[in-house]
Amino acid sequence: MNRPKFRVLIFTGLLAIAAAGCASPITSDAWPDAVLQADRFRSDAMVAANPIQLEQVLHDRLTFTHSDGLTDTKNSLVAALVSNALDYRSIDSRSRTVRLNGRTAVLTGLAKMTVAGDGQVFDLQNLYTAVYWLVDERWQLIAYQSTSSGGN
Repeated sequence: MNRPKFRVLIFTGLLAIAAAGCASPITSDAWPDAVLQADRFRSDAMVAANPIQLEQVLHDRLTFTHSDGLTDTKNSLVAALVSNALDYRSIDSRSRTVRLNGRTAVLTGLAKMTVAGDGQVFDLQNLYTAVYWLVDERWQLIAYQSTSSGGN
């Protein structure tokens, strides 16, 4: 291969790589369902207190604010679940809606749950907002906020 053609080929390849890296993410029709699946996976992992599954679905910079105002990071939430200091016995999410913006999804819903902590068991009904980011083709929870719906 002669030098000019080789340079053009290299330049074209580098240009294509740069363009792919700068392109806006294309929203897939399957993403809302994938976000709902990630949220169900998160709920199941929290009930099971499964640190491997939680590692997969929780973003490293997670802010998780409970309905009582207490806030956890990824590490403190996983530690509380694994040690049973916080014991989600069931989580049933309903009326969920997903809104997409690029690689960010905002999910809102209603969660009925049974949670044990500090020697007490609570039956809760909370409205929640969960923000998921698409990272390495996997939806991860980056922010969570819940509040009592008054139906407890």
